[in-house]
Amino acid sequence: MAFSSNDPRNYLALGRQADFDTEATAFKFVKYLGNSGFNVELESESVYEGGDGQDHGFHYRSKTRADGQVEGYVRPEMFTYLAAWAMGSAANVGTNVGIGSNCYVPNATVPFLTVEQAWGGGNQIDRIRSAILTGINVEGEAGQPWRITAPFIGGGTPYYRDGVASALTPVLESGDPAMYAGGAYLINGATSLDIRRFSYSFERNVDDDLYTTETFRRKVVPLSRSVSLDFQVIYQDSTLYKSVVYGGGSVVPQSLATGAFRAFRVLTASQMVQIDVPNLTYLSVDVNRLEPDGQTVVLDVSAMGVRAGTSITQLRSNTLAVGASGILF
Repeated sequence: MAFSSNDPRNYLALGRQADFDTEATAFKFVKYLGNSGFNVELESESVYEGGDGQDHGFHYRSKTRADGQVEGYVRPEMFTYLAAWAMGSAANVGTNVGIGSNCYVPNATVPFLTVEQAWGGGNQIDRIRSAILTGINVEGEAGQPWRITAPFIGGGTPYYRDGVASALTPVLESGDPAMYAGGAYLINGATSLDIRRFSYSFERNVDDDLYTTETFRRKVVPLSRSVSLDFQVIYQDSTLYKSVVYGGGSVVPQSLATGAFRAFRVLTASQMVQIDVPNLTYLSVDVNRLEPDGQTVVLDVSAMGVRAGTSITQLRSNTLAVGASGILF
């Protein structure tokens, strides 16, 4: 019997672990897009040795990896738990009725996650534990929903679970995702009606080559982090270009221009998702100044976040509080 890759019994689930060695017991199920999930990579070596002539003498397993990502459209609850796990925050909405407000900033440590995927009609289940999110990327573009991508690296060995006996029961988040239209986008503190798209990226550099007495990783250790931002705006006047290139003056200064960025979208029942980079350093701006074929002039701006005060970036959300087990941080 053959199976479809979009069989309704398939799922992708993530759960926060209590510690490194303890698998999660409660999970969040994502409404995922293509390129989600993880591959079990079996790295091997083939050896020629003297005495074996021109043939391989033996082959052996060197490393086992299980890395992947979650990709989907932004919905309030999914945005909240992925933001919390990527930033390393730990909080719980609790049991209050109404709207739960959340704000996440980067921490030095991140929670360990158990990731499970069911496929092949739900019969095949792969699970890894002690994975960590190595970042979070949010993109918005005119006419499209906001899109979120969260890559992860597995810290332990993947293993098989019987889909018939051990499958989880998915409960998916309802409601439409955050659309680009209707959002508010602020550049340097001023609302822009001319921004066509943005791409926000929070990335962690990690040591994922910690192999010891097993063929799988002993652990994944976060080392450093960065925030980058790219956006495109329709050129209406010289304010932004002059600020980035000339520092607001008439000559190119020695220092880089600074600014800020915020994007937020309010959804039904006052739910909200928001990205803040309160202190940016502008790195470059590209312009299609002189295009013989004729194009609307746009600015493609690249920037990076700079630590100021206690945080280099903030991810905020308002979510419907659905009980202590509703948001598993």
